[in-house]
Amino acid sequence: MHASVVVFMDGDMRGPILNQINMLIEGIRSRGLDMALTDCYQNYFNSDPLAQLVLYFRKELNMALGLFPEIGVACPSHGPHAVSCKLLREIPLKELAIPPVSLALAGKAELHIGVAASIPHCLLGSNLRSQKHVTRVAETIIGDCIEALEVYNGQPRTRTYKGQVFLGYHPNRDFKTLANFLA
Repeated sequence: MHASVVVFMDGDMRGPILNQINMLIEGIRSRGLDMALTDCYQNYFNSDPLAQLVLYFRKELNMALGLFPEIGVACPSHGPHAVSCKLLREIPLKELAIPPVSLALAGKAELHIGVAASIPHCLLGSNLRSQKHVTRVAETIIGDCIEALEVYNGQPRTRTYKGQVFLGYHPNRDFKTLANFLA
């Protein structure tokens, strides 16, 4: 691999985020981060109950990883993030498909993780979607965080919490195409 930094971002982000992208790259190159995150909830208060639930699970994951004091509720599944070549060598590439799992594995490998940029969620410029879409995205992120906690703790993967399964868009992920690409 010849890249020193790989940046991930959602294809529908069209907000003014070029400065943040550059900050992520600098976080890898200058600060020695292996995973540079964007903080989209600087004060991490959101009155929406669904958003609060997502933030709760992100906080639980980051606390379990011992990263909450440094990164708050930042997570690679929200906002652009960047990873180092070192991270790409340390973590199986298929795990990047579930961003919180990649965070958990980076934490387990004691890679350097930090926030390198911040931008309020509303400035990411993502398209407005239906409430059904918003709910499915939230369920996806919650399930990803639950799964990441299990991976971090060396337990069988699950997306279930207190009897509720959080799938969201997870069944729509095309792991077969990813496996073929990696082969």
